[in-house]
Amino acid sequence: VDESKTKYPTVWLGSSDGWLYVHSAIGEHRTTIGKVWLRHAIYSIVHVRGRVFVSLANEKLIVFHRNADGTWNLNNFHLIITGKSRESIRCAINVRESIWCGVANRIYVIDVQTLEIRKQFQVHSRPEHSVQHITWSGDGVWLSIRLSSTLQLYHAQTYQHLQDVDIQPYIEKMIVTEKTGLYFVHISALTIACHRLWIGTGNGIIISVPLTETITTVSNSTSAKPGSVVRVSDQISSSNYIPYCNMSNAQLSFHGYRDAVKFFVVVPGQTSSKLYHENEMISESLTTVSSTDTSTSSFGDILIVSGGDGYIDLHIGNTTIDRNDDATNSKRHVSHLIIWHLDSA
Repeated sequence: VDESKTKYPTVWLGSSDGWLYVHSAIGEHRTTIGKVWLRHAIYSIVHVRGRVFVSLANEKLIVFHRNADGTWNLNNFHLIITGKSRESIRCAINVRESIWCGVANRIYVIDVQTLEIRKQFQVHSRPEHSVQHITWSGDGVWLSIRLSSTLQLYHAQTYQHLQDVDIQPYIEKMIVTEKTGLYFVHISALTIACHRLWIGTGNGIIISVPLTETITTVSNSTSAKPGSVVRVSDQISSSNYIPYCNMSNAQLSFHGYRDAVKFFVVVPGQTSSKLYHENEMISESLTTVSSTDTSTSSFGDILIVSGGDGYIDLHIGNTTIDRNDDATNSKRHVSHLIIWHLDSA
């Protein structure tokens, strides 16, 4: 372990047994240049303004900072306790000047400067229905609940609950199987990219929904159709962009997985042509803000990468979902990546 190399761009990896590994992003990628044991499983790692926030399975958030020479200090860290004992911080994301953490059925908002809990609020009435995924764009934060097909939108500054969207009716309409009425849908992956909400389900289905600043509400005299959006609040105190969505504009990918969609990764398809000298790289690594608001990225083309087990082509029909032959089972656990190439403009 050579922690002096951590002053340069790095990649951080968290394991289920509590080990946090730091690798170089420049060269010798297989070599560990820093590591620390945090005792509990690591769920997420977020970098913001020269600090790294690591969420654990025991309701704690660990904050690492740099030394004066630019290296990462892995021996001394700040500890933030959020929920009750044994409540995992399942997800964490940088939203402007704060970190949003999903702890059981609650959201904790932590100030990235003071490291104090700025706000906490409940998103579901039952503690076992925990927050699983969070993504952010503009002044809106979308989140999903464990074993639920409904997405929730909250205001990033006022924390108002703005919109609910249930994706199950849309999927039941688009995907017909022999298991009619028993096709349980829950959200297993979520991100925002190129002004679209990307949704992965436990059934291996991928949906992309355009985001809009306005949304048509259903009048009181007209009953809402199943699966239609429900606007919870009309009191918006900010004029900034709110990423509403409507399932009537959703697009379903005919490329999917036999098991759950594991993740989405947004990758710039066009890298900067500028080559940094060693000192410039150090300076930039100290000041770069890690942002997940990729919907307004200044990069050129964008690659959306999804991961999961067992590729499926929904063009073929019902048999691709319900088949149970040996050839199908032998390929069920083969990992696949699906990549979309989009123009961010």
